[in-house]
Amino acid sequence: AALAAAGSAPRGRQRLDPGVRVTTVVALPGGGAAAVLVKDVYTASLAAYDVGVGAQLWERTFDQPITALAADREQPILIAGVGYEGQLCILSAETGQDLAPSQTLKAVINGLAVAQGRTVAAATQDGQLALVRYLPEEGFDL
Repeated sequence: AALAAAGSAPRGRQRLDPGVRVTTVVALPGGGAAAVLVKDVYTASLAAYDVGVGAQLWERTFDQPITALAADREQPILIAGVGYEGQLCILSAETGQDLAPSQTLKAVINGLAVAQGRTVAAATQDGQLALVRYLPEEGFDL
């Protein structure tokens, strides 16, 4: 739901199927939003929405949980932490498709942030902070 500038009344609401939960939301460049949708214990989806009209643009399902999500503020790029092995994925915020091969950090990713342009900061369950440079066309530079 979006809040009106003069008050706290919702402007619109995206109705989800019964049993679907939203666990994470990030703002996208250009005014969109992406959300992690949990459908059951084994699957999760990532979906993008046009917040101006409240319409879903795309949805992509993963067979493992999405544990973290971040958006690049300058480019239409999403970074997702997926699964129990800490798969780090670069996705198009416009289509949800992979922009580069994923990398594994070998630990669940608890938090993500894009720092200084093309560097991803990833906090992992084993207490580490991984700083990974990414180039959308080429992938990650560990």
